[in-house]
Amino acid sequence: MDRGAWEVYGVTFLENTRRANISYFLLAALDSHTSLALHVAGVTQCFDAPRDRLAYKGTDSQYTWGSHHWTQTTWNKGQDLGELGSSRLLVHAPRRGAAVGRRASAAAACAAAVLLVHVVQAVYELGVHVVHSDADVTWVADPLPYFLSHLGGPAHVLITTDAVATANRNQRHPLYGVHWVWGGSTFESKRQTMREMLKYHDPDEYYTAPDLRLLTFDLQQLQASAGWFDTERMSRFHVAALNHQLQQAYFALAVALIANRTLVMPRFKCYCAKNWYRTLRCRIFNDWATQFPFDCPLSSVLRVKRLHQGVSLPGSSQYAGHRVFTREYSFLENPRAPPELKASYVELVPSWHPRPPGLLRPDQLVLSKEQLPARAAAGPLPAATATATHDRTARPPPPPSTSIGDGGGLRLAIAAPLSDQEMRPLLDSLRDVRVLHLPRPAATLAGFADGRTAAQYDEEVQRLVTYWCCTRDPAASNMTERLQMVALPRARQGALPALDERTSYMLEQLREWW
Repeated sequence: MDRGAWEVYGVTFLENTRRANISYFLLAALDSHTSLALHVAGVTQCFDAPRDRLAYKGTDSQYTWGSHHWTQTTWNKGQDLGELGSSRLLVHAPRRGAAVGRRASAAAACAAAVLLVHVVQAVYELGVHVVHSDADVTWVADPLPYFLSHLGGPAHVLITTDAVATANRNQRHPLYGVHWVWGGSTFESKRQTMREMLKYHDPDEYYTAPDLRLLTFDLQQLQASAGWFDTERMSRFHVAALNHQLQQAYFALAVALIANRTLVMPRFKCYCAKNWYRTLRCRIFNDWATQFPFDCPLSSVLRVKRLHQGVSLPGSSQYAGHRVFTREYSFLENPRAPPELKASYVELVPSWHPRPPGLLRPDQLVLSKEQLPARAAAGPLPAATATATHDRTARPPPPPSTSIGDGGGLRLAIAAPLSDQEMRPLLDSLRDVRVLHLPRPAATLAGFADGRTAAQYDEEVQRLVTYWCCTRDPAASNMTERLQMVALPRARQGALPALDERTSYMLEQLREWW
């Protein structure tokens, strides 16, 4: 771990290992700053990496994944255990200590050996010795003396994965590992996923800032139709479903901008994995356990790095100084979120009654008030509602109370949909409320009355949206390699920017579901 990794992840790593009661870890400090920080943190399971092996001695000018620079400054930190090469493991060892099963033909054995040479050589070059055996190999002599003759000392670990798995299962000790690579390519996207899982350590101010005012909202979901379980239809439905969700978030983000509040992101629901290579029935590689829908990593929906910089309308005179920052969907479930934040709660619901025509006065905005029942104890917001509907104009009955504090909360029925000119004085009157909640944001706000403001907002929001990827055989799948998702409501989609030839919106093809 170097200084950069320590400053963004060091405390998080230590906090989670201690919380999980994991004591069998070892950290290598790659610089003096990290070495001192580990000492101050009371970590004793650490060592200083040899400095002469850390500096890059090649000629690459850029540090990119898979480059010589990357290889040398990553794997060069390890120490090879001996001089034995992978080809000797696969050629000499079987000849002296193993026989190929009778069912394997000579040609098949040869082809398998060639493949294994490449696989094991790659593993060996990481500094790991490999003894390969499978169901078609029968050991006729103890190979250990032969292997030990090529090692400079005793093996550090002798292990079989089956024995370890069996022991853990018998001891009811399930093991899990989390690799954040599927959480997006940037630090911000990985941190976002850690925050969602309550696994990232943020400073206290992230939760307790006295000026923190939140806006939360629910999402309605599309209902998957029968007979869609092939990759093409699944990926199309996935994009249609996310478009449906994003176009509700479009209005929630607008309300947050008008009110200058922090937006708590919802649990976006995914019906297909996002993978840079390809998916099979919307699952990655040989995964058959994933159930749909699942909670999306935010990087599968939005450009997290750009989102974390804050959403604003540069140059706007109406909303100068307004900038929307975000919190993860589990923010109010986090024990570090203070009770007083959760206890101050107001819900804005669209009224069943049609709104009067024209621009409404402030005294015409709220049609009724309802005190929400108190709860026995403060708790987090419930999961976003998942009402399946294709009718975006129908107004269902008010949802069950989503009060989160001891004192209940307040539900206001408003003459929705309101324009931003009408919404702003209403939101100003609620500025002291810590949590505002929108059960149906798309039915609550009509949009921006000023055309230039609306166009600028459209541009800013669509820039936040990412794409689904990837189709490796676009012709066979009858679609482009990538499908760009759309946050703009249908009436605003005339201003969508042009895309490259690898990407398309496919809006007309998605109308089947949405």
